[in-house]
Amino acid sequence: WAKNSQNCRKHNRMRRVLLLDSSFAVAPIFDKLSEQFDSYSIGSGQIIDDPVGGSHHIDVNYADVEAVEDIIGRLKIESVLPGCTDASLTTFGKVFTTHHDNIQQTNDKIEFSNFCSKHDLPYPKMLKEISNSDYPIIVKPSDCFSGVGVSVVNHPEKLSRAFAWAQRCSPTNKAIAQPFISGQLFSASVFYNNG
Repeated sequence: WAKNSQNCRKHNRMRRVLLLDSSFAVAPIFDKLSEQFDSYSIGSGQIIDDPVGGSHHIDVNYADVEAVEDIIGRLKIESVLPGCTDASLTTFGKVFTTHHDNIQQTNDKIEFSNFCSKHDLPYPKMLKEISNSDYPIIVKPSDCFSGVGVSVVNHPEKLSRAFAWAQRCSPTNKAIAQPFISGQLFSASVFYNNG
């Protein structure tokens, strides 16, 4: 980015950047980008009066890869940045396929736990066999986001229904079970450097 940005400044032209998100969570990212770049945000279903990006907001679902590719070409976007959602990261990986394997490894809970195990990083353990003493547990698709297909199971008789629901929601029909841990919810971002 830095090298291309300097070249653009030499020619009195700001580099065009597209942020694949327009929710309030990306406002600080968009504001920072706008200090140096001609920045656009994309996302549908946002607050009509004041979406992130203002006049540079594009009201299109960023999960629609073909629409995103069209906008990149039409607006001559030079850089694309995923936002704060798994869907934006997935779209980014489909548009820029050189990053697809890293994104897949991050977004699939089974692959990510294997990665963490390989690198001695802490991660939520998956339950292979479930006993009565394991409850409550959480059952979820291995490859969905934003709470889709997630169930907290407190009793064994609800387990098969929770697994069936998680598998139905999963694009690959994969579901996992993990110990349910009550407390504060934390999110994390993953950055890859040179693969």
